[in-house]
Amino acid sequence: MTILIMLFSVILSALIQGAIPEFTALGQARVPLLIGAVIYYALNRESEHMVLCAFLAGLLQDGLSMMPMGCSVLCFCVIGYIAGKFRGIVDAGAWITPVAFGGLAAFVSTLLFYGVLAREGMIHCSFWWALLKALGAGLLGLVSTPIIFRILGRMEGATLRYGRS
Repeated sequence: MTILIMLFSVILSALIQGAIPEFTALGQARVPLLIGAVIYYALNRESEHMVLCAFLAGLLQDGLSMMPMGCSVLCFCVIGYIAGKFRGIVDAGAWITPVAFGGLAAFVSTLLFYGVLAREGMIHCSFWWALLKALGAGLLGLVSTPIIFRILGRMEGATLRYGRS
């Protein structure tokens, strides 16, 4: 059941992330819902679930954007792997955990994306613009990741309460 919830949540997150307009004041950053789902599975489930979530989320993000195929998969897997190393150290149920991890993951993933795109010659922007967008994504991640944690936690909790049919 966890995999079905993950599949549903990643697809829905990708659709919502693509539908919400960019925030101009935050460097045209988008709400980072997909990385929030990856962080949720990195901190709350086994590594296999995180890798599957990162793979699906990365493929959807690359498919719905101008990113080279596989770039987001790699970035999401690396960020999920690092976050997963903190699974036994942090309390995933505490309110500060998704705030801190979501903000940091959104910031780092945006910088990684811009680094890859700049290296491939697919984007030409200043470092300061990429930093502004990364800061904007980080701020949006501070807000959106706790919401993702709450929704996924409730969905998975409901399946545990009512059986795994």
